[in-house]
Amino acid sequence: MNKITKQINLNQIEIDRLPLNSTGLDTTHALINGIEMPPIKIQNLGKGRFRIKDGRHRYLAHMLTNQKTILAKFSTRVAHDPNQTST
Repeated sequence: MNKITKQINLNQIEIDRLPLNSTGLDTTHALINGIEMPPIKIQNLGKGRFRIKDGRHRYLAHMLTNQKTILAKFSTRVAHDPNQTST
């Protein structure tokens, strides 16, 4: 299974919840001050869609600073989406 790390558009990433706590604000402050962030981990859903697995605070920080993309690490293998029905 190949892993890729690259910039992904925020609007391609599904997130189940946003972390509204002080860690999210601290992460935003660090991003504004130029601190490099490790890539978030996302699940490849196929068709250019992803689901966040780890990095909700970093995702929130990028949203709050009006960034369009975020560095993300993911597998090239497309995951089965249990919310999708087969036809």
